[in-house]
Amino acid sequence: MNKSIITASLVISSALITSCSYFGSDTKSASTNKTSKAARSIASVDGETPAQESVCDELIGQTPGLYGLCVAYCEAQDGPTTLNVDVPLEDQDFSVPNRKILSNYDKKMREGDPKMPCVNYTTSCPVWSQEELDVIGTQGGQAGDVSRIISADREYYQDFEYNSEKRWIAQIRNNFRSQGKVGYYYVYNYQTRRYEINRSQPLTDAEYDACKQQLIDHVANPL
Repeated sequence: MNKSIITASLVISSALITSCSYFGSDTKSASTNKTSKAARSIASVDGETPAQESVCDELIGQTPGLYGLCVAYCEAQDGPTTLNVDVPLEDQDFSVPNRKILSNYDKKMREGDPKMPCVNYTTSCPVWSQEELDVIGTQGGQAGDVSRIISADREYYQDFEYNSEKRWIAQIRNNFRSQGKVGYYYVYNYQTRRYEINRSQPLTDAEYDACKQQLIDHVANPL
């Protein structure tokens, strides 16, 4: 074979190999970059993707704006998941942006809307939950105003309601000379003649004050 023809063939083959290697490298690089960008775009602050974080889904179809605020607070900002309902937001330990998002959420809420879904709202009073306290005065029975009994050796605060079926009592007692500070929550069923709830526990000074303030502030039967 002619020497010049052999040389030309080798040059062309080399060029083709180099060209294929070059384009293959670009294609792989572009694919890798695209995958990396996609991964970054779906990752939230806490490393979980939105598809795995469905805590806000219950807000779809609720008051407009709540879903977006929930995503911002629960997923983008990773806001605090435990807050105290007895303490003003400005006195609790979390960032200003999160506080503003939560405040805006609470302002937008309408009747029937849930509280921020990813937050566990706790109370300083361990004797009853806010829901249990709110039952009192809303059952269509006879309710008394939050009552106080104060003497030289004791202090009682209580809120109660009763009808033909049940009796509800939320009460705290401070027996200065004996038991100390104690909280009680009762639900008595007249039909079965049994307590559905019969709860009591000793209270610290801070817990006692929190329970007392909840009774004083109770909307159903204000003091």
